[in-house]
Amino acid sequence: MSAMRSSAPACPPAAARTPARRPAHHRRVLAATVALTAATVVLSAASAELGVAPADAGLALPPAAAPPPGPAVGPVDGHLPGQLLTDGDAQGSTRLQVNWGNQTPLQGQPVTIRGSAPVPSNRASRWVYLEEQATDSKVWGYLKDTRTDATGQFSLELTLERVNEPRRFRIRLDKAPGAPSVASAPATFSAVWKPAGPRTVTYPGLTLVWPGAEVLVGSTQVVVGTLATGLTRASATLQRQVAGQWADVASSPVTGLGAFTLDLPTTYLSHGEFRVRVAANGTAAVETPAQSVVAVPDYTPAGRAGSYALVSPSPVGRWNPCAPISYRVNTAKAPPGALPDVRTALEQITQATGLRFDYRGPTDVVPFAAGNTFDPAVADLVIAWADPAQMRGLFPAGTLGVGGPEFRAGAAVDPAGRPVRQIYQGGVTINTTFNKDLKPGAGEGLTRVAALMHEIGHAVGLMHVTGDEAQLMSPSIGYGLDRWGAGDLAGLELVGSGGGCVTPAA
Repeated sequence: MSAMRSSAPACPPAAARTPARRPAHHRRVLAATVALTAATVVLSAASAELGVAPADAGLALPPAAAPPPGPAVGPVDGHLPGQLLTDGDAQGSTRLQVNWGNQTPLQGQPVTIRGSAPVPSNRASRWVYLEEQATDSKVWGYLKDTRTDATGQFSLELTLERVNEPRRFRIRLDKAPGAPSVASAPATFSAVWKPAGPRTVTYPGLTLVWPGAEVLVGSTQVVVGTLATGLTRASATLQRQVAGQWADVASSPVTGLGAFTLDLPTTYLSHGEFRVRVAANGTAAVETPAQSVVAVPDYTPAGRAGSYALVSPSPVGRWNPCAPISYRVNTAKAPPGALPDVRTALEQITQATGLRFDYRGPTDVVPFAAGNTFDPAVADLVIAWADPAQMRGLFPAGTLGVGGPEFRAGAAVDPAGRPVRQIYQGGVTINTTFNKDLKPGAGEGLTRVAALMHEIGHAVGLMHVTGDEAQLMSPSIGYGLDRWGAGDLAGLELVGSGGGCVTPAA
């Protein structure tokens, strides 16, 4: 059994949300070795296996947290609280008036916040700041600003991209001659998601009601059908197109009145093509034309959908989604709470790919460490924390972690017989140097969940992508970047369940 090789160079430190520069890649062909250093993939003529070093060159951690843009911010009680006007006009008032508008808007729908401010003695316009309270503290952070007009009126637009996530905002006025700095009472907003309505499609003798073209991932969705004429012992089956083949996903008997209901799966983010097949005794089966249903996240993914790179683009390298991926976690040098954060990161991988993970317990294995053979008997995937001395130069200054896959040597195919490079092992190792720098959990700041999502992303087949800092697979971890960008999701869909089962070639 060959060890997972670890000759990939590491990324240098990088500023917050700024992709680190990677060494130029080179390609060389030797008599017994072919090396693709973009993923540091090594094929040895003397070995029956294909070994892969960390797919990333090391996730860079910014040296210090960058302050938010805009003016200085303070604690929740750092300014004089404002009050709403109930009478009088804004110009003659010493108070701040805010009309927050709809505080439960649709996802992505702009909300206009309007208000009026006391006019200073010099009649000049005033700066108006929209601030948000951090979820884990009483500190208010700057979001955007505007200026009042001659009468003290102002307006700002706010757009929420994530649904069912309460967020607290306030308006703060800058100090002006004869007018002190003042902050409004906080207002809580929470966006809601409203999908497109159901689609009714009528065929000769059959009517189907499909969900909207976009549905929220994890939501309950059904296809409801009605046959115009009763059929003896009829059944209906919902099928999904996988790798060019139609696969059954749900079945239901047809009632005596010709009605049936089929559950449509939405467990992971995907673009699905579905059809309904109706069969009955003594009658030829009827198959409807395909309908598209896209399972989308509860936020609008940032960046460009084309911003992704695969460890193995052709043929695509991926795990077999039809079997659970066993994993173990080495927490010997991990900070408290590391195991729950691993589970959270894997849940995000599952939601984006449909891959399933099965926890098998602890281990003392450290992927990519010197002399540490990666034994598939341990687990398919191992996640660990280690110090730089264990990692044979893979943790130069500023490198937060490494991760990557290992490919099976023999040929493999998808359900349509197309070649696939099957991943059968993977590893992630986080640098203990940064145990105190990474905030536990997810959310704002530099989070442990974001770092784990990035490195496990490599283990399931993604490479770094440069030129789009909105992607979690950017070489440098970003502040508050703990969710997939549009490019991340596009790449994860390619290496996920949508490609169908992976089996050995005949």
